[in-house]
Amino acid sequence: MLSGILVVSSSSPVRIAGGVNRVDAGMNYTVYGFAWCTVDLLPENCYQCLDHALMSYTVCCDYSLGGGAIIINCIVSYNILPFFNASLIQNASEHQVDKYHTHTPSSPSLQPNIPSSWSMRLDIVC
Repeated sequence: MLSGILVVSSSSPVRIAGGVNRVDAGMNYTVYGFAWCTVDLLPENCYQCLDHALMSYTVCCDYSLGGGAIIINCIVSYNILPFFNASLIQNASEHQVDKYHTHTPSSPSLQPNIPSSWSMRLDIVC
């Protein structure tokens, strides 16, 4: 589920996505997942940031029932308890706020890049 949310979030103009998945493998619970990037990131940079955060999280906390990773430009989180309002996320995706899209750099060299400091500023909550 989380990998699918990364794709949706990174390709969304508002760079946010949430999802809910029912797990019936003996435990029978619901998992809530959330991914968000700052809107200045290009879609591929957003995806790379989210993927880096998720991979860093799973290295130490793979069997946790909730948690997440925060990098300066993105957040990935999941929990077995609902922690976000899915209708607000859906509404944000459907009704883009124009102030986030008032300027598009004309030169590729002006496009935001992935900060080299990501690996230095990673907060993980298990």
